[in-house]
Amino acid sequence: MTQLNLGQNSISGAVLPEIGMMTALLYLLLQQNRLSGTLPYISTTSGLQMSANRFSGTIPSMMNSGYLDLSTNLLSGTVPGGLLALSTLILGINSISGTMPASLANVSEVVDLGSTRISGTIPDDLLPISSLILDHSRISVTIQPALTAVVTLQVLTLFGTWISGTVPPITAPLETLGLGGHSRLSGTIPSHVNALTGLTCVTIQRTSLSGTVPRRLASMPRLFFLLVSSNRALSGTLPPISGPVTIVSASHNRMSGTLEIAPSCNLSEFKISKNLVSGSLPAHISHMTSLTIFDVHSNRISGSLPSFTRLVNLSQLFLFGNYIGGRLTLPASANFSALFVQSNRLSCKIGIGEHTQVSAATNFVLPGNAFSASIPSWAATKQVTFLYFISVWHTWQLSILAVCVGLALLAGMLLAVHRDRPEDPVLDPGAEVHTIVIQTWCAKMLALCSI
Repeated sequence: MTQLNLGQNSISGAVLPEIGMMTALLYLLLQQNRLSGTLPYISTTSGLQMSANRFSGTIPSMMNSGYLDLSTNLLSGTVPGGLLALSTLILGINSISGTMPASLANVSEVVDLGSTRISGTIPDDLLPISSLILDHSRISVTIQPALTAVVTLQVLTLFGTWISGTVPPITAPLETLGLGGHSRLSGTIPSHVNALTGLTCVTIQRTSLSGTVPRRLASMPRLFFLLVSSNRALSGTLPPISGPVTIVSASHNRMSGTLEIAPSCNLSEFKISKNLVSGSLPAHISHMTSLTIFDVHSNRISGSLPSFTRLVNLSQLFLFGNYIGGRLTLPASANFSALFVQSNRLSCKIGIGEHTQVSAATNFVLPGNAFSASIPSWAATKQVTFLYFISVWHTWQLSILAVCVGLALLAGMLLAVHRDRPEDPVLDPGAEVHTIVIQTWCAKMLALCSI
């Protein structure tokens, strides 16, 4: 037998050590089962796929060549130092620790040690490879120019690692780039990124990078995902958005300018909240029927709202904290679940699409506007709560609200006690004044929570 494929069969129990004696076996596929126990010694297979099980213990020196995937298990210990001539090594999502051994230089294509406890630095001779994935590990590294110039490197993801220094010029033919997380990256995003026309996914989040996003980055001919959120020092104008990109997330930056979205875009998620973007929303947004989430809250956007009635897939709409006016027409979507448009300048009757489905699970937050009509009749019949605060968004406000109510009640009780016992010789004449001050402060906090 040269191949044994038992993947995705809910098999439980341990793998017998005798399987290591099957010298003719080239491929062993046991992924996505319920197998447990320790791994047997296997030395001759060309492909070993044992991911998504419950294996524990350490990793033996298993293979002399081929493909090794032991990800998503309970393995511990260190990366074996005797791995030779591997093409692919995938050990992510385990409890493996230690440093990256020098023998990893023998891996010719893919190294994936993401979500492990691997620490230390990247070996200088870990080249050339096509994919280096170290997300959420404890690697401490400065990105060397030699790494970003590897002519075979297509995937480089160091998100959630302890990266420091600056991003060197990138000349490798990258398709996926992931930087950020716990990183201490500084400097700017290299302008060379504009020349990486093969990029499909870019993630640069929670870094100290400053400067601007390269103007062509959101218009790459193969780009589908652009995530550049939570880079507090990233400024400049929001780049024009066109091409095949489907997800754009550029929230929590300091970007300015106006929205430039090509009418031909097929966006499904668009998030640019908490920036300094101004101007109006493009009218052709009303034709982007693939949109599921549209979040532009806390910017400086003005003008009138486009119609949302054709956006049949839209489920979440966040427009609050801008200067938007005009008519609010709800999307005709059965999946519509959240509408946050408070603190704008909407002064209109609330419209609703002909086929819009609204239920008690739909969350609306609308205060801070000046609607010219009362709550529509469909709101009462559908039992929609218009001043509802989603706990995920407003847990802290509800906590303050509870504390304020408690303090207000306590202050009222103290005042009542003082009034009922005027003969108490230790009564402080200023106690009533202090109590009123407390009640006034509580009233202010309650008003804040209702914003």
